[in-house]
Amino acid sequence: MLDFHAQDTKIFLQQLVQQRPLFEELTMDELYQMVAHAHKRSFLAGECILRESELGDSMFIVWTGRVSVIKGTT
Repeated sequence: MLDFHAQDTKIFLQQLVQQRPLFEELTMDELYQMVAHAHKRSFLAGECILRESELGDSMFIVWTGRVSVIKGTT
């Protein structure tokens, strides 16, 4: 679990808001809650993250690298 008072957590949250406008309207408490439930995951090049027909229970934030979204493949 993250220490919400740690300087590195505050810097991370500031970068998240500055670099991803999707989050700019969240309060600091909402950002803390989102980050508290976050898990860092890494994927190999070409690895499938999820498929169109699968039910999802996650949100992915691409911090570095690239992803391709391909519709209709199995």
